[in-house]
Amino acid sequence: MQAFRFRLEKVLRLRERQLTAEEVKLEELSNRRAQMRTEMEELDASLQREQVSIQKQQFVSPAELISLDRYHGRVDREHKEWVSKIDSQGDLIEKQKTQVVEARGRVRLLEKLREKRKAEWKAEGDRELEELAADFSAAQWLRLRDQRESIKDVPPEIMATPHR
Repeated sequence: MQAFRFRLEKVLRLRERQLTAEEVKLEELSNRRAQMRTEMEELDASLQREQVSIQKQQFVSPAELISLDRYHGRVDREHKEWVSKIDSQGDLIEKQKTQVVEARGRVRLLEKLREKRKAEWKAEGDRELEELAADFSAAQWLRLRDQRESIKDVPPEIMATPHR
């Protein structure tokens, strides 16, 4: 019997590589979103530091308050931009998750097909083995029958002599 060979093995390997590529892309998108959140949090923290710095001063000039107000406005605008970018990144991540799920489904389909083919190959091998065992058993039975018939042809006086 020949060794098991799945005809679509190259296709399965290709699908597995595609799945890996899609998973890597998803990971990159997720990492980028995390980086965006960190940058937004750093921006917010810088505004907090400036506000705390102004509050700790005993005397604050009007120019410093105006500057802080302008900085606050700029941070608010940038914060809104970051939220928008993070939301867009989230949309890309969701689309990529769909791609990963589809790629995973294609791989699973081929894996199931391979397992089905392997089970069929094993069943065929078992049938062949059973046929060989049945043929062997029948051959032994025929040989025994032939031996018994050939013993019947031996004259009784030869059969009566002891074997040495």
